[in-house]
Amino acid sequence: MFDLGDSEILILLFLALLVLGPDEIPPLARRVGLWVGRMRRLWSNVRADLDREVGLGALEKVAGDKQNTGTGGQGDPR
Repeated sequence: MFDLGDSEILILLFLALLVLGPDEIPPLARRVGLWVGRMRRLWSNVRADLDREVGLGALEKVAGDKQNTGTGGQGDPR
């Protein structure tokens, strides 16, 4: 996503250590991890909802096509 390499990540970690200090990094990492987990769950739910809606739309289209093309087992359509 951000296209960060190993050296860039190490520089960011070093800067965080200098700015925040060693006492603040573990709680911050925990909060960031919780937010990342929430965002992943949210995205997973959105994808599941979209997949379900697209699947239902396709099923409704197929059911509509069958009703429009056939007699629906009614016999002679007169």
